[in-house]
Amino acid sequence: MWKQLFAEAPANAAQNLLTPRRKIMYATIAFAPGTILGLYLNSVKHRMDEENELLRLHHVQEELAVEAERQKKDVVLIQMMEDLRNRIKRLEEEAQIKSPASTAAAKPATPEKTVEPTPLSASTPVAPASDDKPLLPSFLAEYEDTAQTWKTRFEDVKARLEQLQEQFNGKTESRKQEDEETQKKREILDALAKERTGPSGISERVRERERGMLADDVRSYKGASK
Repeated sequence: MWKQLFAEAPANAAQNLLTPRRKIMYATIAFAPGTILGLYLNSVKHRMDEENELLRLHHVQEELAVEAERQKKDVVLIQMMEDLRNRIKRLEEEAQIKSPASTAAAKPATPEKTVEPTPLSASTPVAPASDDKPLLPSFLAEYEDTAQTWKTRFEDVKARLEQLQEQFNGKTESRKQEDEETQKKREILDALAKERTGPSGISERVRERERGMLADDVRSYKGASK
């Protein structure tokens, strides 16, 4: 056994080592593990990409649903503001119509009285002119109260409309900030998705390992042939 181990190789040793059957066996031993590992890692990568895509689509759908809900609220708020504006205009028109009527009724035309001159004697005293204003009739007082009530309501509605306008402006600003934050999050998610879907370094390391194994086999074969 030791003599055969340390003896010179037979003349046809290289031909026996490089038969087609042995070449197939060497290639299987060299490339089968790396090929199987590469296929497995490729399938894992595709599965992870599909999961990431599903998560991203789910996130986008949630964002779209939230945006649709915001738009509905905005439409309702705009309709309320339009109704308030129309109501204010109607109140202004009614107040403008009633105010001239009330002022005209407050100043009734007094018929001129013809005063016949009478001889004044020293004994007849002259009545002093009274400076007191005449009281308004009851229906004119009711008109005045109604105009004051409409004016108060108009001021309340105007204050309410200004408050709603301020709230709407504040919500618009906050919504713009939220949209900017959402856009930044989407950009970050897209960047992460691109990094994950980019070329992986695992296959490159597998190829380097296979090339190293092949180089070792070639060197060992050359050393054995020498």
